Amino acid sequence: MINLQEGEESNWKKVMKFFLHKQRKETIQNTNHFSIYRVYGFFQPYKWQLLSSLMLIFIGAGASMAMPFLLRNIIDDALPHGDIQLLITLVVAMILVTLISAVINMVQTILSTKIGQSVLHDLRIKLYSHLHTLSLRFFTNTRGGEIQSRITQDIGSLQELVSNTAQEAAKNLSIAIMTVIAMFLLDWKLSLFSLTVVPFTLVLSNWVGALREKVSEKQRQKLADLSSEISESLSVPGMIL
Repeated sequence: MINLQEGEESNWKKVMKFFLHKQRKETIQNTNHFSIYRVYGFFQPYKWQLLSSLMLIFIGAGASMAMPFLLRNIIDDALPHGDIQLLITLVVAMILVTLISAVINMVQTILSTKIGQSVLHDLRIKLYSHLHTLSLRFFTNTRGGEIQSRITQDIGSLQELVSNTAQEAAKNLSIAIMTVIAMFLLDWKLSLFSLTVVPFTLVLSNWVGALREKVSEKQRQKLADLSSEISESLSVPGMIL
């Protein structure tokens, strides 16, 4: 009797592994049909807020780039000539630039966070409404834990992307552009020499990004499987089964 139960449990595990592997392959195939236009559709109702956020990012980056020029005037003009009035003016200007940059960054962070949360709210509503339009066959062929995992964990991953990653990417891009402009205004020869290493760093960053993407995909699949197992095995139907 014990051997029969052990055999049934082993067969059950094999069946579960088979279906997990099949669903993982289908999920990977579905991710290859990723559409930028579909993602843009969620941001389209907030395009003016998005443009305002991008504008604030570039304004904040431009204000921060004023600091090297103010510092150059202090070192080259104010201190060598002992011009106290010019020194005070430049120091006050640096303080004002810092305050303006802080205020701009605060407003931009609030605006981008509001946009991100609104997009995720719309996405959750659309996903939940779409699930109600599916046939009964979909729910009989798909595990309930898998559906719950897609609603909770995948949307949570998108929340990190929309609220933090996209914002930081836009800030870093604006800072890079403003930094290159400031470098050429200060010394274009030294700037050209410094930018020779950029292609190598881009290749390295692309390689590391590809590796991180693969690791993140595996992690997401493992978390989805874990959530499905816990949701189905610890529920009343799962305990009865």
